[in-house]
Amino acid sequence: MVEEDSEVRTLLYILGALVSDYAGSIRLNLEAAEKLDFIFAKGLLSQSMGGIRPQITTKRTLSIIQGRHTLLDSDTCVPLDFKMDEGVRGVIITGPNTGGKTVAIKTVGLLSVMAQSGLHIPADEGSV
Repeated sequence: MVEEDSEVRTLLYILGALVSDYAGSIRLNLEAAEKLDFIFAKGLLSQSMGGIRPQITTKRTLSIIQGRHTLLDSDTCVPLDFKMDEGVRGVIITGPNTGGKTVAIKTVGLLSVMAQSGLHIPADEGSV
């Protein structure tokens, strides 16, 4: 048992030394793999939610046509259209207490942040 343990330690030491010789290359490969994984994950997310690339502008406008919240089932949720032109500083949403106002506000906020983060948004058309 002692000889076996000693042999295992020797092999681990040798393998550790070999790996440390190539630490720079291994780190570069790991970083490249992380970037590729992130890019493919963004693509799969966009594909799974039927996303589009929104237009990013420097104007203080927001336009979402047929936008859907990412956590709601796209077959049953009602898409929304939302537009704010320059000069509009606020929005008032009224209606009965059925939850649609809250979902609309959260959808607009979520899609705005997604677009600003470089993600596609689940909508037919969008401009942020």
